[in-house]
Amino acid sequence: MGGRGLAARCAVALLACGLAGAAAAQPTNLAQLSPDRLLPGAARERAPAPIPDGVPFVVRFGGAARGLEPGAAVEINGIRVGAVRSVRLEYDAAARRFVVATEIVLLPEALPPVEGRRPRDSAETAATIAALIEAGLRARMASTRLVGGEAVVALAMVPEAPAARLGRGGALPEIPAAPTRAEETTDRLQDLLDRVSRAPVEQMVADLQEAMAGLKALVTGPELRETLAGLRDGAAELRTQVARLGARADPIMASLNETVRNAGRTIGSLDRQLGDRSPLIAEMHALLREMNGAARSMRLMADYLERNPDALLRGKSDSRR
Repeated sequence: MGGRGLAARCAVALLACGLAGAAAAQPTNLAQLSPDRLLPGAARERAPAPIPDGVPFVVRFGGAARGLEPGAAVEINGIRVGAVRSVRLEYDAAARRFVVATEIVLLPEALPPVEGRRPRDSAETAATIAALIEAGLRARMASTRLVGGEAVVALAMVPEAPAARLGRGGALPEIPAAPTRAEETTDRLQDLLDRVSRAPVEQMVADLQEAMAGLKALVTGPELRETLAGLRDGAAELRTQVARLGARADPIMASLNETVRNAGRTIGSLDRQLGDRSPLIAEMHALLREMNGAARSMRLMADYLERNPDALLRGKSDSRR
């Protein structure tokens, strides 16, 4: 018993020493805890992304550029082809509006080949971007996700965009910007609201009220009541005539049937008389032959008179002379 009790006391002492050492290794003040320990995962503070060396361009966005910061990606169809170098706010005095001047850098090796050639330096990169802009390339504000994503600059083909070229009047070549889908929808709604506000709503309401008053006067006026009364009288007379016709319908139909039967008998008799071997047909054929002979004689006489026009005055000459 004495040996087992001593071993147990030694084990408890060793366990206590281990717990004390672990407690001493942990910080005793919450202020000493790092943000990585307090906010793990996506909630940790992200370090700014490194900005690579590339060919610089500038984009001026007329709309909101919320969340766009240096180091943000420049993408084509979700593929990173550059990065945002700086974002600053400017005032366009000619247009009387604020713009977000965004300087970006593009990596020549990340751009797609145009006409079979991939750009290798700054000049070829500018020429490639200029050709793409003439084909419809525009810069837009975008996000990596529909909700809660990071702001990026997206380069996309916009076929319906107005014609534009690479701007070369400033310190950096400028890529034209296009409004986002949300801004396009807002502009269309604003245009619709402007048209509604310019419409003569009061005059339209007054015309509608006048039309409704005229319709009410027509419905409640005496003319419509007289017309309805005439329609009722006409319907009653029509019912009376239909009833009378129904009473006489049977004799009329019987007489019509008899007429049809008589016509059928007459047609049958004509068929028998006008058969291929009937005397009437033979006489008609003889008459036709005589008429053909007379016509032939008339043609011969006409030919003779055409050759001898004085025959009517001197008579027919003797052919033996």
